[in-house]
Amino acid sequence: MHLLGEAIWTQVIRDDREIGNLTRQAYWDFNYQRFQSTGKLQLLPGDRLITHCVWNTSDQSTVTVVRYFPQNTFM
Repeated sequence: MHLLGEAIWTQVIRDDREIGNLTRQAYWDFNYQRFQSTGKLQLLPGDRLITHCVWNTSDQSTVTVVRYFPQNTFM
């Protein structure tokens, strides 16, 4: 996310339905990075996590590259 990030959140999907957000930062601030409590949401085997990141690259003249781990063969 670094300095271009604007928002980040992670959805929990169980049995093909969203059951809630594990975390949510509607306003990302690079200078205020911290661990967040996940509240009472419990992860179970088979749950899927989908992390959404929003960047503002409108004033960039270079290509934005995203890397992630673990690597998947579909990318």
